[in-house]
Amino acid sequence: MEAGLKYFRITWYDLPGFWKRRSDAVYSGFKGCNYSNCKLSFDNNDAKDSDAVIFQAGFKFPLKLHFKRPNGQIWIFFELEPPSRYKKSRYRSVPKKTFNWTMTYDKSVSDIHLPYGEITKRSYNENNSNDVIMRSKNKTALMVTSHCNTQADRLKYVNKLRQIIDVDILGACGTTWSCGRRSFHNECFEILNQYKFFLAFENSFCNSYFTEKVFDNFDYDVILVTRGGNKHQIKQILPEGTYLSTDDFKNAQELGLYLKLMKDESYLNILSRKQKFTSSGSYKSVFHKAMCELCRRMNNAQMFRKTITDIDKWAFPSNPCRSPDDLE
Repeated sequence: MEAGLKYFRITWYDLPGFWKRRSDAVYSGFKGCNYSNCKLSFDNNDAKDSDAVIFQAGFKFPLKLHFKRPNGQIWIFFELEPPSRYKKSRYRSVPKKTFNWTMTYDKSVSDIHLPYGEITKRSYNENNSNDVIMRSKNKTALMVTSHCNTQADRLKYVNKLRQIIDVDILGACGTTWSCGRRSFHNECFEILNQYKFFLAFENSFCNSYFTEKVFDNFDYDVILVTRGGNKHQIKQILPEGTYLSTDDFKNAQELGLYLKLMKDESYLNILSRKQKFTSSGSYKSVFHKAMCELCRRMNNAQMFRKTITDIDKWAFPSNPCRSPDDLE
């Protein structure tokens, strides 16, 4: 950072619980960024004196602000949820020309890209014993979810899958499970290693929408079966040969038969390829990259200055969400 640069204060208004449970990422600051002259505050009282304010603009957008927006203050539309859930969002109560920048998981429409994680190549080789791994697999498939009525109709798909193989459901949509804190993995998630397959099924089929279900569960000795995003988009997220996707099967019955008849050799080949990669520390990494980009923009605000005329048109540029086509 060049000497004499001013500091920019950025307030994250009503920090979402998702990040409160990821304090190692949230409080990592701007160290190591090309521009590090920014300070992130989580105190709503700082908003009135800040150069920029980040709002979770969907269901969490404040119904009433307790400060008057200063001239030139940058407002950033942030959202974790997919556009399929925006229809009743609170941002619709504010004037159209309110937000300046956007920050979401969808790189194609965001000024600042903040995905749920990333997969990187390991710097060392895992040497897990195949015999030990297979002996631990005394159950078939697991899904963990508490959001039951979804745009993707994932429970309907799983119920069809259950006609072919055993699927355990933990959470509000199945067996009550009080494992750790919501959206945060700890040692109790080692239960995944007992299963052959983990169903990383998203609540919506929206562009680039792949969540912690994929990233937080990638490093366990279990094969992820993904369902989400645009058709075959998971290929842009996970390395080839490290997962299975419902995109490659006509319906749940076809997938179920494939999983039921899968040979141990084929199973271990996928695990072996997966063990060359990791998601460890990935959320801290992607969060830090997003904050670095934010600080870069703050330092070059004139270059990036804009007002989003209509956030709805930004959120729904060309039908970003698709309907399920695998429930026949």
